[in-house]
Amino acid sequence: MVAIWDYIAMDSIGNAGKFLNQLEEKICSLEYLPERGHVIPESEYLRTTRYRHLIHKKYRLEIE
Repeated sequence: MVAIWDYIAMDSIGNAGKFLNQLEEKICSLEYLPERGHVIPESEYLRTTRYRHLIHKKYRLEIE
């Protein structure tokens, strides 16, 4: 996550902190909502529904 912060901070330190706080909040929500997120579109090719994803801004977080 440091690399993400570094990249965003090149434009705005405040936005970097805000982005990571939101991202961490979303990830931590999986503790009490583990089924959160949608099954990934690639599931039909992988023949499993085990993988899900969360979208944060324009980024996709994959979850197993």
